[in-house]
Amino acid sequence: MDTLALFALQAFAAIFVIVDPVGNVPVFLTVTQGMSKDQKRKVALHAPMIATVMLLSFAIGGTGILRLFNISFPAMRIGGGVVLLMVALHILSGKQFGWGTNDSNDSDQTDSSNTVVPLAMPMMAGPGAMTTVLVLAEKSSSTVETLIVLLSIVFVCGIAALCYRFSLSLVNRLGKTALATFSCLAGLILAILAIQFMLDGLSEACPKLFG
Repeated sequence: MDTLALFALQAFAAIFVIVDPVGNVPVFLTVTQGMSKDQKRKVALHAPMIATVMLLSFAIGGTGILRLFNISFPAMRIGGGVVLLMVALHILSGKQFGWGTNDSNDSDQTDSSNTVVPLAMPMMAGPGAMTTVLVLAEKSSSTVETLIVLLSIVFVCGIAALCYRFSLSLVNRLGKTALATFSCLAGLILAILAIQFMLDGLSEACPKLFG
């Protein structure tokens, strides 16, 4: 029983650290800038839901998915880094600030796209998180341990939903200037994470060059 509890603690801690629900709050505030309260609530719910489905799918059949498409872990890290870097550059450009200029149709489109990128993927369900849940699932020696990994994914993504949901009150307290500064900082952090993703992938693919 002690061994099972230790595995549960390790699985939860590993997934929590790599998904980083608290650390992703600045990104949530940035990509939902200009949305209505209802749209922000939808993103706060939909992004963790999508990330949960993606991580659960990868924990259950990740190895088969990679083999089916002949994808290596380094390639997945590099690809995720490229996507994240593109999002970071868009945020740093300041184009996401449309102070009151979005109509309802544009807002709906922004809501949908920002639910997937970058919150759900690659921030929450990125290469690191996918690799982590896949390794944990492969390390599971019993059905109970596999269920622990799956429940840890659901629990961590649930915590992320709560963090996003209650961060909405910050939007009303921050002015436009403060929020723009906050956004640039979040974009810079995303860019650094993207570069790190790509460096990790390159170091795994070409260990002799980065040894």
